[in-house]
Amino acid sequence: ITSGYGGDVDVLQFDASARSLTKESTTTVPDAPTWSTLSHTRPVVYVGAEFAEPDGLLHAFSYDAQGGKLNPLGDTAKVGAGPVHIALSPDGRRLYTANYSGGSVSTVELDAEGKFVAGSEQTQAFKGTGPNKERQEAPHVHGVCVLRWVLSCRVII
Repeated sequence: ITSGYGGDVDVLQFDASARSLTKESTTTVPDAPTWSTLSHTRPVVYVGAEFAEPDGLLHAFSYDAQGGKLNPLGDTAKVGAGPVHIALSPDGRRLYTANYSGGSVSTVELDAEGKFVAGSEQTQAFKGTGPNKERQEAPHVHGVCVLRWVLSCRVII
């Protein structure tokens, strides 16, 4: 699965013997779908719309591996502006985003099917500047990672 600023999410098939990629399907997602994540617990793909305004948006798609197609799965979820990275909790019940232009991290609960739980979105914004004021006028969160510890999970930004 690949995506970018052009507005399309493509499902590609890799042929190891021919060492080639073939496009199986294309799904249009508005507002720059620059990051996609395949769930490790169910056949669902999550896509962030980086340029959605005023909030960032997440889309969920069921993934048909046999046909190589993505099908919309429920409603979108609102997160901080500019979601550029997505991580899932180990149990697959919570999704986290790094929001570049919003300088924030968001979390959304997921139901048993992988759909967004309405109203569960939470965003933590950060403040400050970097040493180069011309290009670091505000926080720009690039990534988020979920680590599993013995008794709890930690979110690393």
